[in-house]
Amino acid sequence: MEILNITPFNHTRFFTEENLEAMLPVLIAITSKAKGQANGLKAQADYFKAQPGKAEALTQQYNELLQKWSEKMRRLGGLPVELFQVKFPKNAHGGYFLWTFPKDSFEEF
Repeated sequence: MEILNITPFNHTRFFTEENLEAMLPVLIAITSKAKGQANGLKAQADYFKAQPGKAEALTQQYNELLQKWSEKMRRLGGLPVELFQVKFPKNAHGGYFLWTFPKDSFEEF
């Protein structure tokens, strides 16, 4: 299935609205899982603030999780712009689609 091909990091892939609508369930699944795990790690880190070593280890896990999510979005051809928000290039002239979790639609710019 072409829309789920892995995109090399040094390659820009352009999307159509149809490509993204077909890919939306994958984006939601990956991001939903990451957000759930991130919320859990953040809550644990906050709980263990009085234990710096434990809080630091949890914060490290949180950062690694977000990095993995970001890499997955890049491999799908997106460009993460902030936490759980990704833009997808539309054309070589700078146009793009913006997706923000948990929305089931894209904004066009």
